[in-house]
Amino acid sequence: MWQVLYVAPSREVADRIVRGLAERGFLARVQAGGGHGGPSTWEILLPEVEIEEAQAALAEVLARAWTGEADGGA
Repeated sequence: MWQVLYVAPSREVADRIVRGLAERGFLARVQAGGGHGGPSTWEILLPEVEIEEAQAALAEVLARAWTGEADGGA
């Protein structure tokens, strides 16, 4: 079952987070959140069994996603 790890404010930020998690070996996907006239947030989903481990990597991934840096890393 998929579980929400993080809610991003834009599709661009969500895509950066998913790329960063994928580079660290996590299976992640993006799903549009709610909003009138289109999604205003984007949910980052992972398999439930990976959530706890992914939370540990999320801080570094978020720092890179928010600054727009290329993610080089493990």
